[in-house]
Amino acid sequence: MDAFERRTPHYLRIYRDLKDKISTGALAPSERLPTQRELAQSFGVTVMTVRQALQLLEQEELVAMRHGLGTFVAPKRIRYAMGNLRSLAQEVTAQGLELKTRVLRRELVEPHPHVAELLKIEPGEPVYAVERLRFVGPEAIVYQYSQLQPWLGEALDDVDLSDISLYDYLHDELKVDIARAQEWIRAVALAPHEATLLEEEPGAPALLSERHTFSGAGEPIIFDRAFMPGDRVSLATERFVSDVTVGYQLRLTEEAE
Repeated sequence: MDAFERRTPHYLRIYRDLKDKISTGALAPSERLPTQRELAQSFGVTVMTVRQALQLLEQEELVAMRHGLGTFVAPKRIRYAMGNLRSLAQEVTAQGLELKTRVLRRELVEPHPHVAELLKIEPGEPVYAVERLRFVGPEAIVYQYSQLQPWLGEALDDVDLSDISLYDYLHDELKVDIARAQEWIRAVALAPHEATLLEEEPGAPALLSERHTFSGAGEPIIFDRAFMPGDRVSLATERFVSDVTVGYQLRLTEEAE
């Protein structure tokens, strides 16, 4: 141990050691750490010193301390950056993980007047609705309800949407130029329908993303509503002098790797 290391407070050395083990996978997501007393004995310090180190790790959301149960390695997160316009499938694939989709329903439906206005649908005209549940590993991370221009219904009706990115198919196969989107995100309490699908209790906190996607010609193509459980998704922001980039972070269990 060099002079600099000797001057480093004990709790910081413990914090760095545990953080390194988490980052390298020596401590796996959802794994229970030794008790604070066991850690204190292992590092030759007091329980209070260990607690300081764990508090730093908890502030960085690397561990979660559960009363009466112990301290656990926090689930891993996927950064879902909003700076670039990409679908959830594209974002997850870009990070080397597999997104699985269960298509629950797709049909022509009468839209809510607000959605009809956003998509510039004439009164009485339907939209093509697609209802999907998105998984990374065994865990449902997003319930997504998409409403598209009705003329896309016939083109998509026989397409296996459980196995492809909708954005990719629109661009590559249907030659629809996806150019930009407006997105609004707000906190909501899950209604019974969404809560059941996401295996949460009704009223559980969640983030709701509403995305309005346009073609290069400025025509509205899709209106999406995506519900993301509050205990699996958090927002991350990088701020610059001239720009702001916002992103999702998806919390995954160990089995999702």
